[in-house]
Amino acid sequence: MAEQVKKIQQYKIDAVKKIKDNIENSKDLFFVDYRGLTVEQITDLRRNLYGKKARFIISKNNFSRIAIKEAGLPEVDDILFGPTAVAYAEDDSSPVAKVLVEWMKNEVIKIKGGIIDKKVVTADDIKVISTLPTRQEILGMLAGTISAPVRNLLYVMKGVAQKFVGTLKAVADKKGEK
Repeated sequence: MAEQVKKIQQYKIDAVKKIKDNIENSKDLFFVDYRGLTVEQITDLRRNLYGKKARFIISKNNFSRIAIKEAGLPEVDDILFGPTAVAYAEDDSSPVAKVLVEWMKNEVIKIKGGIIDKKVVTADDIKVISTLPTRQEILGMLAGTISAPVRNLLYVMKGVAQKFVGTLKAVADKKGEK
């Protein structure tokens, strides 16, 4: 019998390569069941995520499985079933998680899970991540904490100088009265 060679169509290879490129250009992935969303809602969700440096792309689950495997990420076969879209977070994951959880609260989408720091996480983990402050917020808190002692020292020094000036003025006023 002749050996059969499986010929893979070029459009499939290109689709997997595009998904793999998206994965490699992203920090984290979120898998979402988008069933029931209208085109307007999908566009609105994409717009919200784009503002948080994330992309929301719908692709075939099998293509995503292959691309995830080629990218060296853990398998997510138990997540990739049914209608699944992927939110690719390019930067900080917390704002992306906040947007997705907000949409989930309105029962528009269902978060299935994700890959964060090359580890598979559940929908509950993503809910917890959505409550965390963003990187910018953390840096702001840190800057405030670092500058607080210096700021307090300046207030104390300013108070001492004001009391000294006030005392000199009172003495000058008393001598002016005599």
